[in-house]
Amino acid sequence: MGLIEKYGSGIKRIINYCSEAGLPKPNFQNQSNGFLVKIYGKKTENVIENVIENVVENVAENEKKIVEFIRSNPKYSAKQMSGLLGLTQKTVQRYLKELQYKNIIKRIGPANGGYWQINKKKA
Repeated sequence: MGLIEKYGSGIKRIINYCSEAGLPKPNFQNQSNGFLVKIYGKKTENVIENVIENVVENVAENEKKIVEFIRSNPKYSAKQMSGLLGLTQKTVQRYLKELQYKNIIKRIGPANGGYWQINKKKA
């Protein structure tokens, strides 16, 4: 489905959402062709769908915020954006990489001294 963010902050959010819903801690397993998350709860609840929806919404929201930061200052670094978002620098770098993959943003110049460019057709 392509709904996985990246390993890291998403796992922490899944654990938090399960805790908030009063559910047991989920079980995470690496498999040869992917990653398996077992969430335990009542069958009458749409727990899995709610957790996935919340994680996906957070990813979309954070990507949107990053694009807005770049729009306001194309020279923002991942470190500066991480402070503004309250996320780790590594998480922001993953978002930036994904935005580049989606052809929403492009890095112009070197890591130090370069700037971000927003693709007008995508953003």
